[in-house]
Amino acid sequence: MKTTNNNDFIDLDLPPYLGKAEAVRLLDKLYLECITENDLHDVSPDFRTLIDENVRSPEPPSAIKSGFRRGNRRKYGAIRYCRNGKGRILFLQTDLEEWFYYGFAPHLKKVAA
Repeated sequence: MKTTNNNDFIDLDLPPYLGKAEAVRLLDKLYLECITENDLHDVSPDFRTLIDENVRSPEPPSAIKSGFRRGNRRKYGAIRYCRNGKGRILFLQTDLEEWFYYGFAPHLKKVAA
């Protein structure tokens, strides 16, 4: 049985986890909706880079030595993710949406207003 996500049903055909490419597509979609609804300027964020920076280790030995954390978690907040058995990073759609609306969108509204 195929259902759609219209806030009453969940699309059973969607995988529970998204890889980086699917995550980028979802964030691009949310971004376009956000700038359209709020009449913001397009700042063309690179969500692939934002994800890569967000999931990197914030305190590798070089960061500890220099005294500066790595990544962008301090600026945008952390994106929740997990790794499968092969080390692939996976995201839940709800976690990405939460990060976008509570981490990225407030910053976007300041920059693109």
